[in-house]
Amino acid sequence: MIWLALAVAVLLWWLMTGLALMSVHQPPARKRAIFALVSLLALAALFGVEMNAARHTTSATIAGFAMGLVIWAWLELSYLMGYITGPIKRPAAASMTIAAAFLQCVRHDHLSRIPRGWGGWNRLYSGCRAP
Repeated sequence: MIWLALAVAVLLWWLMTGLALMSVHQPPARKRAIFALVSLLALAALFGVEMNAARHTTSATIAGFAMGLVIWAWLELSYLMGYITGPIKRPAAASMTIAAAFLQCVRHDHLSRIPRGWGGWNRLYSGCRAP
């Protein structure tokens, strides 16, 4: 049974990744609509996680994983669509290697996700304002 759960988790993760990448390549108006919809879903997921945390059932586990995927999708879309860009707002220098540009980009993406304590947003690495 564990292998089935693992397979479903991996397949859902890759499906969400594919949908996120497809969303990034849409016309600007559609991208804004997609991001607004995902923002509403992520907000609902944030409240749902709190309500779901005390439940200890199989359905609560599945719901928790799904809500985690929605929150992750919002983070990825906000990054890929340019809402979170990190502190550097200019293109990479022509002399910068591809590996260095990639590491710089990924560093700011992942460090923007680290909250500063339980109640704060990491303003140091985030290119956006605190929510």
